Amino acid sequence: MTSPDRSKGNRSRDEVLAGEYVLGVLSSNDRRLVEERLTRDLAFATIVRRWQDNLLTVDDGVTVSRPPVRFVTRAPPAPLKAAEMPVKQRPRRGLWQSLAFWRMLTAIAWIGMLAMVAVDALKP
Repeated sequence: MTSPDRSKGNRSRDEVLAGEYVLGVLSSNDRRLVEERLTRDLAFATIVRRWQDNLLTVDDGVTVSRPPVRFVTRAPPAPLKAAEMPVKQRPRRGLWQSLAFWRMLTAIAWIGMLAMVAVDALKP
């Protein structure tokens, strides 16, 4: 983040500092220094005011609506653990979800690659 002390007299740094201040990403110490500067630097205060005005218009087209009561009052059911499910509903773990399958496939691929490198290295 831009330091409030180093931004004096440099317009691009003032723009960045004003944006950081308005967005609220400055540390508490930097924020305090910027607020002190706002009281004595009219040009910087104008930049900050422009940032605030620009960001206030961002949500002008957004309307807030509340969800219907039937959705708010009903709590979602707690998910069942696999051990609690009836046998017919338990998720089946196929070959593609098997960790042992993927480990074995990786080991076979490594052995095959090493064999090809060894054969290639032994060729005259």
